[in-house]
Amino acid sequence: MTEALKVGCLLGLFFHPLPTLRVLAMGCFVAAILPAVIYQFRRPGFFGLGWAVAYSFFWVFCLSWISLWGLFTAAHSGWLTRSLAVKSSFVGPTVQERPNAA
Repeated sequence: MTEALKVGCLLGLFFHPLPTLRVLAMGCFVAAILPAVIYQFRRPGFFGLGWAVAYSFFWVFCLSWISLWGLFTAAHSGWLTRSLAVKSSFVGPTVQERPNAA
C-alpha cells in the first residue's frame, strides 16, 4: 500500500506541485512528532525534535525512492551498484565456469 501512495505522491507532485509539497511537509512534521516526543522524555532538550524533523524530510525526499526502485527492478540480478565491475585485491580461490551441457 505504501508503494501505491508513493506513486500517488509522485503524480501529485507532477500535476499539482505546490499543494502536494505542502501536504508532504505537514506529513513530515506529523511523522516526526512521535519520535521527537519520546526522545524528549528520555533526553530533555531540543536536539531530538530538530533531528527527527530533519530526518523525516530526508527520508521523504531522499530515501523513499529506494523501495520503489527495488520493486521495479526485482527481476534483475544486479541492483544499483551490484552490477558494476569492481577490481579487488583479494586473491583467493576462483570458480571455473563449466560449459553449458545443453
